[in-house]
Amino acid sequence: RRPPRSTQSRSSAASDVYKRQSLYYSIPPFENLEFIGAVGNLRPSDIFSTNFALNPNTNELSTLKLVLRVEPLENLKTLVELSTSIDVQKEFVKKVAKNLYNAMASYHKEGLIIGPEGADYLVIPSNFLERWLEKFEIKYRLDPNFILKTD
Repeated sequence: RRPPRSTQSRSSAASDVYKRQSLYYSIPPFENLEFIGAVGNLRPSDIFSTNFALNPNTNELSTLKLVLRVEPLENLKTLVELSTSIDVQKEFVKKVAKNLYNAMASYHKEGLIIGPEGADYLVIPSNFLERWLEKFEIKYRLDPNFILKTD
């Protein structure tokens, strides 16, 4: 026996070619959606980096919702462009670098040497990086999100 024919008209089937599935997440109280990525005919599968572990809004949650939506391609173009311009990992690394810089700058008053041509040189102890890393690890154990609070 033949399977039943699709009840979908040709025009709606053709318009589905221009639709894509988008993936979002939502955190309690589940009022807003945050775009993660999209797949479609030209890109039927993908691996999305959620960066949940680096996000203080998600890394300590026991529950979040994933939402899959079918949307027109035009609606997703802007979302995809915006999501690629926000690099969470890069921002995390910048915060770690800023934390390290702040620790080094704490030696500014006692360790600043004016070199030739007025160049400033910062003198720090030879074990500075080891001490900074020890402090970093202690702070991380107390609050895994502490680095995200670095100004």
